[in-house]
Amino acid sequence: MLRLILTIILPFLLPLLLFFFYWFFSKNKKQGVPIVPWFWLIIAGFLLSIVTLIALEMTDHSPEMNKTYRPSQIIDGVIVPGGFVPVKSPENTK
Repeated sequence: MLRLILTIILPFLLPLLLFFFYWFFSKNKKQGVPIVPWFWLIIAGFLLSIVTLIALEMTDHSPEMNKTYRPSQIIDGVIVPGGFVPVKSPENTK
């Protein structure tokens, strides 16, 4: 859930949050509530979300990418810790 928030929702809402943050702290509040450029803020949020997802896909080179998780087991009364094993490993076929 946290990854969803950080990679999709936050980049999408970031332009809108920055716009209202700028408006809140600007000195020209005499004009009242500003006319919000909704269309451009949504387009900017959408593009920022796409760029974030592309950047994460290009930089996510985790070592567990071609491995499968083997859970811990009890063998002959000894706890064998779990871990990642290569996909074509004979241990993985159990």
